[in-house]
Amino acid sequence: MSNGTNLAALVKGPTRRQAIAGVAMAFGGLTLGSAKAWAGTEEKISHSAEAIHQEPVFKASRKRVYDALTETKQFDKIIIL
Repeated sequence: MSNGTNLAALVKGPTRRQAIAGVAMAFGGLTLGSAKAWAGTEEKISHSAEAIHQEPVFKASRKRVYDALTETKQFDKIIIL
Protein backbone atom coordinates (compact mmCIF):
# COMPACT_ATOMS: atom_id res chain seq x y z
CA MET A 1 0.00 0.00 0.00
CA SER A 2 1.14 3.50 -0.67
CA ASN A 3 1.60 6.13 1.99
CA GLY A 4 -1.23 8.31 0.53
CA THR A 5 -3.94 5.72 1.05
CA ASN A 6 -2.72 4.80 4.53
CA LEU A 7 -2.64 8.47 5.57
CA ALA A 8 -6.18 9.04 4.29
CA ALA A 9 -7.40 5.98 6.15
CA LEU A 10 -5.86 7.25 9.41
CA VAL A 11 -7.30 10.78 9.22
CA LYS A 12 -10.95 9.74 8.69
CA GLY A 13 -12.35 13.26 8.76
CA PRO A 14 -15.99 13.98 8.04
CA THR A 15 -17.09 13.81 4.45
CA ARG A 16 -18.45 16.85 2.67
CA ARG A 17 -21.99 15.50 3.04
CA GLN A 18 -21.52 15.01 6.79
CA ALA A 19 -20.10 18.52 7.19
CA ILE A 20 -23.03 20.11 5.31
CA ALA A 21 -25.53 18.08 7.33
CA GLY A 22 -23.83 19.16 10.56
CA VAL A 23 -23.94 22.84 9.61
CA ALA A 24 -27.61 22.52 8.63
CA MET A 25 -28.44 20.90 11.96
CA ALA A 26 -26.58 23.64 13.83
CA PHE A 27 -28.56 26.38 12.05
CA GLY A 28 -31.76 24.45 12.68
CA GLY A 29 -30.92 24.28 16.38
CA LEU A 30 -30.31 28.02 16.48
CA THR A 31 -33.63 28.64 14.78
CA LEU A 32 -35.51 26.49 17.28
CA GLY A 33 -33.76 28.21 20.15
CA SER A 34 -34.91 31.64 18.97
CA ALA A 35 -38.47 30.36 18.44
CA LYS A 36 -38.70 29.55 22.15
CA ALA A 37 -37.75 33.12 22.98
CA TRP A 38 -40.58 34.46 20.83
CA ALA A 39 -43.11 32.09 22.38
CA GLY A 40 -42.60 33.65 25.79
CA THR A 41 -43.83 37.08 24.67
CA GLU A 42 -47.24 35.79 23.55
CA GLU A 43 -48.30 34.59 27.01
CA LYS A 44 -50.13 37.87 27.67
CA ILE A 45 -53.00 36.81 25.41
CA SER A 46 -55.49 34.48 27.06
CA HIS A 47 -56.66 31.77 24.69
CA SER A 48 -59.03 30.23 27.22
CA ALA A 49 -61.22 33.32 27.73
CA GLU A 50 -64.22 34.16 25.58
CA ALA A 51 -63.57 36.43 22.63
CA ILE A 52 -65.22 39.82 22.33
CA HIS A 53 -67.93 39.68 19.70
CA GLN A 54 -69.68 42.78 18.40
CA GLU A 55 -72.54 43.10 15.93
CA PRO A 56 -73.35 46.68 15.01
CA VAL A 57 -77.04 47.49 14.46
CA PHE A 58 -77.86 50.15 11.88
CA LYS A 59 -81.22 51.89 11.70
CA ALA A 60 -81.28 51.69 7.92
CA SER A 61 -82.45 49.28 5.26
CA ARG A 62 -80.04 46.67 3.94
CA LYS A 63 -79.99 48.36 0.54
CA ARG A 64 -79.03 51.70 2.07
CA VAL A 65 -76.15 50.12 4.04
CA TYR A 66 -74.99 48.23 0.94
CA ASP A 67 -75.08 51.39 -1.17
CA ALA A 68 -73.18 53.31 1.51
CA LEU A 69 -70.44 50.69 1.48
CA THR A 70 -70.19 50.26 -2.29
CA GLU A 71 -70.72 53.77 -3.69
CA THR A 72 -67.65 55.98 -3.53
CA LYS A 73 -69.34 59.26 -2.61
CA GLN A 74 -71.38 57.74 0.20
CA PHE A 75 -68.41 55.74 1.50
CA ASP A 76 -66.28 58.90 1.64
CA LYS A 77 -68.94 60.48 3.86
CA ILE A 78 -68.80 57.48 6.19
CA ILE A 79 -65.02 57.73 6.50
CA ILE A 80 -65.26 61.40 7.47
CA LEU A 81 -67.45 60.47 10.44
